[in-house]
Amino acid sequence: MGILFTPSTPRSDSAQVHIIYNLNFTLYLMESKDVAIRFNDCINNHNLDELTKLMTEDFRFIDSENNGFQGKEKAIKIWKEFFVKYPEYQNIFDNVRSKGDITLFIGYSVCSDKKWEVKGIRKATVKDNRVA
Repeated sequence: MGILFTPSTPRSDSAQVHIIYNLNFTLYLMESKDVAIRFNDCINNHNLDELTKLMTEDFRFIDSENNGFQGKEKAIKIWKEFFVKYPEYQNIFDNVRSKGDITLFIGYSVCSDKKWEVKGIRKATVKDNRVA
């Protein structure tokens, strides 16, 4: 468990940086883009434990067909079922851009069910070092 500090002065590159001190007072810097990339890595590795740690309580998901859900507990249940049903699912991004707390991923998904093979842009919003 750590203490989160967000700098009051914006960085020149417009990236939001979170400074985290753990109990040993080791300094970690996490940009919103890094949090969003870690979140996607958890999806690609089907790592539900780490994915859970990276979600806000009010996490919101909207798919390419504009269907969605809200809430961390619901997300955990859905991701768990999804990982079992589609163990080969992967997101592949050609371009990742970030400004402030928003990260855009440009690319596609690979899956045995062609319904989930979607090209496009995904968006992640990061709040307090978690995807919202």
